[in-house]
Amino acid sequence: MTTSYQFGAEHQFSQNLAMDVTGFYKDIFGLLATEEYSRGPTEGSVYPYVNKDYASVKGVELKVTKRFANFFMGNFSYTWLQATGVSSDENQGAQAEDIGLPRQPLKEIPLNWDERHSLSGFIFVSDPGNWEVTFDYNYGSGTPYTPSVLGQKVIPPESVNSGSRPSHQNLDIRGTKKYKLYGQEFSLFFEAHNVFDKKNLRGLGAHGAEYYTMTGNLGGAFVETGPDGSERLKPLNDPSVFSEGRWISIGIAVDW
Repeated sequence: MTTSYQFGAEHQFSQNLAMDVTGFYKDIFGLLATEEYSRGPTEGSVYPYVNKDYASVKGVELKVTKRFANFFMGNFSYTWLQATGVSSDENQGAQAEDIGLPRQPLKEIPLNWDERHSLSGFIFVSDPGNWEVTFDYNYGSGTPYTPSVLGQKVIPPESVNSGSRPSHQNLDIRGTKKYKLYGQEFSLFFEAHNVFDKKNLRGLGAHGAEYYTMTGNLGGAFVETGPDGSERLKPLNDPSVFSEGRWISIGIAVDW
């Protein structure tokens, strides 16, 4: 069962410029979850699906849009979002023992996709029929994760999703310049991805939560056992935990 509210307002400043502000709130009851059911001391347990979990989402979105005029157009949007609930996965109850969770949290916690601040912007600049350039930017404040330390056997329920991954941002630029030579049309183009060469996190990787919690560093780690039998994390520097870095391509396109 879902109870949802949404309020919005739009204002047009001029023929080419407008703004839209929207606030929203949603309560969701009876979400799917798993619950332990014991069949006896010798037969073990089963985990049937039940409708019992709860979640809520609330936020505000601001959007500014400009139509194409005076050689450019664009839009900008900002969203503040809070998504909380009892569990991010309907199978958490069945998996709790395997992941070291003695019980599910008793109160709402940030869900896996709870990214509080996000913004995006797009600008298109052009002299139609001659040249054009686009700028595409996005930013996110980072999603939650569950901190843990080396050797930890039990995860305190109150620590689930209590940490936050680093923010991420990306800027892409594309441009085209058209030419005509001996009656033949062609264009030069370029494309640049991740212009700032930002190391955007894709995932924490092997033992990534422990390594990040203990050191504040990313790239994953492996467990090394010392001569005295003690364990410690050695950096793995796994590049796959990061998304693609900066790349630039330049080319010529011919139309006929």
